[in-house]
Amino acid sequence: MRRTTVKSQQVHLPFALYITTEKLSGWSIKSICGPILSINWPEIKHLYAHFEDVPIEPCGEGTIAVLLGLDAAALMASPEVRRGGHLEPYAELTPLGCVIAGPVPSPNG
Repeated sequence: MRRTTVKSQQVHLPFALYITTEKLSGWSIKSICGPILSINWPEIKHLYAHFEDVPIEPCGEGTIAVLLGLDAAALMASPEVRRGGHLEPYAELTPLGCVIAGPVPSPNG
């Protein structure tokens, strides 16, 4: 078995008051995981009628910057979900913004 030591430090998460009034803290590390596939949803959302009025922001560099735990479950709760057809992605509108999951178009078309 190989052991790895990861340095971390506790940080306080300053969310805007309209998102939460709770005082949340977390632990920071250099990298949560390796790079992920970056998808330009603002550019391709027109392919899905159910995303027409969904406020989709451009994603970052294809990295995960924050991993929320169950102590922040209310921030991940989706008061509204936009579903499409079978084998189409769906959008969850959360207090932190839009989360899109499901099958995505191939970069090769």
